Amino acid sequence: MVFIKQAQELGFSLDEIRGLLATGGAEECRKVHDLLSVKLHDLECRLESMKKFRRVLTRHLSECERELREHGQEACCPVVALGKHQAPGAKMRRKERA
Repeated sequence: MVFIKQAQELGFSLDEIRGLLATGGAEECRKVHDLLSVKLHDLECRLESMKKFRRVLTRHLSECERELREHGQEACCPVVALGKHQAPGAKMRRKERA
């Protein structure tokens, strides 16, 4: 049961899991091998994508911390400004208020 849940969480369909759990000869073993190879490659791609996104989130967190540390209550969130494509303008407005 644990294997089935883990396989589902990793993107295996129930039909694919059924194929993995079936017993059979060399032909079936080759099919399982090929399926596992594809899924492992997909998982590696997803992990790499998650690592890249983690680096982005870490950078954004640092930018927010720096902005808050340097400007306190007058801080303009660099992440929100970036999302609105107004990062330079947001900083200018803060400077204009000073």
